[in-house]
Amino acid sequence: MADQYPPNYQGGQLPDHPRAQTVFIMSIIGIVVWILSPIAWYMGAQAKTEVQANPGRWNAGGQLYTGTMIAKIFTILGLVGFVLYILFFIFVGCAAATSGSY
Repeated sequence: MADQYPPNYQGGQLPDHPRAQTVFIMSIIGIVVWILSPIAWYMGAQAKTEVQANPGRWNAGGQLYTGTMIAKIFTILGLVGFVLYILFFIFVGCAAATSGSY
């Protein structure tokens, strides 16, 4: 029973997962540098799996939860933005091709 807690645990709130702060920071930077958002989402999902596999060892909330949610949101927004960007240029290309003079 005593080995399920980290060595520095003295009761109270469980410590965050070791990658929680990294996921959180990467998700915040991922707002500007989009490629970091899916990486943070992946790392957050892995860390959540580790938390669920070791109940009572780490806190599943806090920075890990927030960072994973921010990463999910900005990954999806980035993909939607990219699709809209492509559709815009397809629309402009079709409009330019059909408005030629005869």
